[in-house]
Amino acid sequence: MRDAVLKAKEKSHDISEAGSSGDSQESPTEYASRKITSAEEQAASVTVRAVSGAGRVMAKKSFEKIKSDIYDTGEIQIKIDCIYKKDEINYLNNEIDRLIKELITNSKENKKDDEKEETNEDYDKIKIIHDFIINTTKYDIDNNKDTKSYNAYGALKNHLATCNGYTDLMAIFLSKMGYENFKIATTNETTGHVWNVVKINNEWLHLDLTWDDPVSSDGKDYLYHKYFLINTEGLIKADENITSKEHDFNRAIYSELKTSKQEETNN
Repeated sequence: MRDAVLKAKEKSHDISEAGSSGDSQESPTEYASRKITSAEEQAASVTVRAVSGAGRVMAKKSFEKIKSDIYDTGEIQIKIDCIYKKDEINYLNNEIDRLIKELITNSKENKKDDEKEETNEDYDKIKIIHDFIINTTKYDIDNNKDTKSYNAYGALKNHLATCNGYTDLMAIFLSKMGYENFKIATTNETTGHVWNVVKINNEWLHLDLTWDDPVSSDGKDYLYHKYFLINTEGLIKADENITSKEHDFNRAIYSELKTSKQEETNN
């Protein structure tokens, strides 16, 4: 799995210098909603970034590939291959709105006053969605593209997901619930992985549904919270006894996720 911005800097071309046509550039779904801050990164991220609208499915602007044709006349034609079809977007919007009302809004209204005081509202709301997705979804070990397990539609409709599907679906829920969030990709090119990051009380926390929904050798379904709303130091600790490097990421790009104030000062 390639680092989004760094690879974009290597692959993207400056239009003022381009003299050929048919330049094709691809972007994995996991980079679709990544927030870019600096001007340099913004310029480099054209092929890897699509910003989600508030309260709407970010899938509408998610894409697999952008193809740009540049002609001698100066004309530029851009073709975007979207990940989601219109009917899939409509389904996701309607079904997720319904589920938020059913799982969050109605549940909150039915709680007694003393129960409301004992709960951490942000933690509990996100946990409800985290648990719902895991309890209704299985990891697609066959990675069957027919099930569309690589995106939110496959996860919600067909109940099968790879890390892309878990992450896309959680990101849409978070956005619709009003939480600032983005998706983060590993720098490990061998395995490749993507997960969520969400901002709560001015702190960015990791949220990895894929790793909280393990594929078990006994065939049973398990629900973990090991990778639920933890900071970067917590993520490192959770991975202490794991040889996989799927949670390695470029901290120069994801600057919100520094492990400490000292690290921020040093960089």
